[in-house]
Amino acid sequence: LDLKIKELAVTPLDANTLALGDADRVRNTVAASKETRFANAELIALATQDPNAIVGFGGNVSAELLQNLRIGNEAIAKDLAAVRQAYGSLGMTDKDLELLVAARTVDAGSARSLGDTVEGLRQFGALLTNRLSGIRGVLARSALGNLKITTQGNELKIRTAVAQSDVAPLVGGL
Repeated sequence: LDLKIKELAVTPLDANTLALGDADRVRNTVAASKETRFANAELIALATQDPNAIVGFGGNVSAELLQNLRIGNEAIAKDLAAVRQAYGSLGMTDKDLELLVAARTVDAGSARSLGDTVEGLRQFGALLTNRLSGIRGVLARSALGNLKITTQGNELKIRTAVAQSDVAPLVGGL
C-alpha cells in the first residue's frame, strides 16, 4: 500500500461531519456542502451503531478514491475495488480500547475474499510485530492477538481490543 500524504486538509462541514483530504478536494466539498442537502441517513446509521463509542465513522468509498490508491498487489486491489462503504468505531470499556473497522462490499463473495486477504495480512503482520520493541511492540502484538475477522453477507468486520494500560504510555508520550 503506497499512501503518500503531502498535505492533509481537515474542516468541519457541520456539527457531526468532517471533510478531510487534499486541500482542493476539501475546498470543493465545502463549496458543495453549502447547497441545501439532506443528511445521508444510511451513513449516519453506520457511524452511530455503537452508542457508547468515543468516535464513529461511516462513508461511501468512491471508485475515484480506489483508483488514486497505488496498491502494488493486483489481488488486494481487486478486493478493495469491491468495497462500497466503510464504517467503524473506537470505544472503551473499563479495561480496553476497542476498534471496529468494517467494509460493505458489492456481494458476499467479495466480502469473503477481502476477509481472506485481511487474514493473510494479519499472519504477515505477526512476523513484523516481533521486530518491534518496547511498548509499541507490546501494543502491536496485543492488537494483532485480539484481532477478529468476520464476514456476514456482504460485510467484513475487523475488531480488536488492547488494554488501556498498553495504550497509556504511547498517548502520554505525544
